Amino acid sequence: MHDVSVYYRLVVPTGGVIGRGSVSPQIRVDYQNPSLYTGWKRSLYLDMRQFCPDAAIRGLSSLPVAWAAAVTPRGLYEIDVLSSDRVTMTASNQKAMMLHECGHHLQWQNYGASGTGWNLMSQQATKIFGTNHSQPIEHMADCVSHAAYSAGYLGYGGVCTTTQLSYAARILAGKELY
Repeated sequence: MHDVSVYYRLVVPTGGVIGRGSVSPQIRVDYQNPSLYTGWKRSLYLDMRQFCPDAAIRGLSSLPVAWAAAVTPRGLYEIDVLSSDRVTMTASNQKAMMLHECGHHLQWQNYGASGTGWNLMSQQATKIFGTNHSQPIEHMADCVSHAAYSAGYLGYGGVCTTTQLSYAARILAGKELY
């Protein structure tokens, strides 16, 4: 299957609990087939697919210059990446970057893909990853990356303790922190 966009509407039938019929505004759902990725995008996908095969990559050049990548708003299952001409990282650090963003994807997914789950994860992350870093959510994603691939850099700096790496491995395994 090639990359496609599909448009959906929700139809509410008349009668029943709703009481009257209506049709929602159209929403667009984009589907990407990662097996069709080529070049740099394919390389980045291969770096993370073991842990995040369902996260699509959307190459963008509109991110702030200081950023290399970002997860799109929670629940969209896309990772925005700067165009390859703006990224000056080694292949090892690019892999760490993709695994960091994959870590954010797993933070969302492992906690039920909900705001309530995100809040619980944030509280737990603060207890575990906030002990030696001022940004526990980012440090957690760094440690998830490091647990998957220890050769890469920690994008937000700091050090992942043995305890933090064991919790990060739980995230890679599709589990919650505790």
